[in-house]
Amino acid sequence: AGRITIAPNGKFFAVAYTEERVVRLFETASGKLLAKVPGGVGGNSFLGISPDHRYLFVASYDASCCVFNLSSHQMVHSYEDLPMALFCGAFAADSQSLYAGSADGKLYRFAHGVPQGSVLASGLKCNLNQLA
Repeated sequence: AGRITIAPNGKFFAVAYTEERVVRLFETASGKLLAKVPGGVGGNSFLGISPDHRYLFVASYDASCCVFNLSSHQMVHSYEDLPMALFCGAFAADSQSLYAGSADGKLYRFAHGVPQGSVLASGLKCNLNQLA
């Protein structure tokens, strides 16, 4: 496994299996497999579940991102033209936007129904030694 995220209500979780390029959804209480959705080429760098439990955001090391509808398990949007992979992020409380950071120090906003992510800030750096 490469990445894991838990739904805000705690009823299910998603696990990205890098070696298989797939994301699996499991029921938390029973461990039952609920669904599989395609992961990214080269592995998954970030997973996020929206607060309303409707969407799964999957970012990949190949700098692509996909949004899946969690009811139908179908892809509802794909972002292909990012310059660098995303490694962290969070949905807004209304589930309509996702904010994500990339390794090159950019902060992106992905909004529901908007074809491309927009850069909100750049030049952001984090010294990992300060976090230890």
